[in-house]
Amino acid sequence: MVPYKLHNDRFSGPETFSPRNTIAYLASFSFGSLLTFPALVLYAVVREIMQGEKAPSEKVRGDLRPWPQRFKRKFIRAIVPGGITGTIWAMGNFLSVHATKHLGMSIGFPLVQTGILVAAVWGVFFFKDINLQSRTVLVLFLTALAALIGGAALLAHYG
Repeated sequence: MVPYKLHNDRFSGPETFSPRNTIAYLASFSFGSLLTFPALVLYAVVREIMQGEKAPSEKVRGDLRPWPQRFKRKFIRAIVPGGITGTIWAMGNFLSVHATKHLGMSIGFPLVQTGILVAAVWGVFFFKDINLQSRTVLVLFLTALAALIGGAALLAHYG
């Protein structure tokens, strides 16, 4: 958030609160992600080749695919889920930066971080990351949720 604050100091007046100012700042994040994705896919392909791993179809045929086909296969398999996830993240990031800008750093940023509440609930009930059958785990989970909700409520009321 500090780079955004420094970016925001360059602008003054009513245009400071314009969504265009936020978009101008966040464009660098999007461009960086766009450049990083193919680099990470290339890294995965090189690592796979260096370790001598074969694709499932190669194990049947017994021949190694050249790396351009491996890159294409991994790129295509990752682009749809990665693109959807990245789009959702970018929308959330844009809205969180914009909210922090209007609410202020001391209120907006902690409130935006309450998104972990949604992630925790998804993790427990949809992905079954934590087994709540254990009493200790259940107490710790509910205590963390209560602290998070209580902190957000205090920020919203007194912040």
